[in-house]
Amino acid sequence: MSRIVPLLIISGILLVIDFYAFQAIRTVMAQSDQMWKRTISIAYWAITAITLASIIYFFFFDFYSVPKWFRVYVISSLFVFYVPKLILNVFLLLDDSIRLGKWTVSLFTPGQSDAGRSAGISRSQFLAQTGLLVGGFFLFQFIYGMVRTAFNYQVRRVIIPIHNLPDAFNGFRIVQISDIHTGSFTSDSPLREAVKLVNEQNPDAIFFTGDLVNNRSDEALDYVDALKELKARHGVFSIFGNHDYGDYYTWKSPEEKTKNLQMLEEIHANLGWKLLRNQYAWLGEGEDRIAIVGVDNWSAVGRFPQYGDLKKATEGTEAAKTKLLLSHD
Repeated sequence: MSRIVPLLIISGILLVIDFYAFQAIRTVMAQSDQMWKRTISIAYWAITAITLASIIYFFFFDFYSVPKWFRVYVISSLFVFYVPKLILNVFLLLDDSIRLGKWTVSLFTPGQSDAGRSAGISRSQFLAQTGLLVGGFFLFQFIYGMVRTAFNYQVRRVIIPIHNLPDAFNGFRIVQISDIHTGSFTSDSPLREAVKLVNEQNPDAIFFTGDLVNNRSDEALDYVDALKELKARHGVFSIFGNHDYGDYYTWKSPEEKTKNLQMLEEIHANLGWKLLRNQYAWLGEGEDRIAIVGVDNWSAVGRFPQYGDLKKATEGTEAAKTKLLLSHD
């Protein structure tokens, strides 16, 4: 019963969005061929039916019980199709607000008519078409981004002056990578391209700053071999991000959740990464050492978990002239 209410609320919201957006499509297709209208309508509501069926399934069965490619594309499709519909609905709401305003005015000014309205496209048609064009633009951008630019990796080079940095670290090259979210990949090929690009930078150290997975540690298992290839002279240092703790997944017991996090720690170890959980590590020798400080997830927003302990992480680093902090917010 506890799942029925949120399911009904979510389904109701999506149906309202769909019905409202469909009014714009009907307005634009008013003069179209009957066969064309029927085809568009069937395709439109078929997408809605598949979306609702998927949501219902995920409410009552384990999200991870279906093939990974299906999970990835269903979640992506929700975003791709419903954000443009929301944008379209803004234009429709504007039209309805104008209608409501005119109707309210007409109650106090009887006898007014629309006889003087100019010929041509109506306001409703104009707003519907404009909404469809704007929404369609965003739909195209989302699909283009998923298909063409999702793995268009870029290297951004930044020179960072640091006060009191030991001379031995002048020109020290760090590659920072973050938010890999292996649960969103359906193949390791894009990750291997990213690893190759990172290694081409010839880094002295690599910092991975959280979110290796979306929800569960086993999402990363298929990508261990690819990520093992990350190479740096002083190795890879890593921390956890908010998604790594399993807080967004419904576990059967607290023990299962704890085991999941332990598994992710083991994965970091198997990758050869130095995981810093409110800890620090030294780089360099003697007085020229610098401290790499890593804290658990930190957030200034209440809905995200905050596990970081900066005081604990820096205990013992008092002698360091320079401290580099790895933090995920």
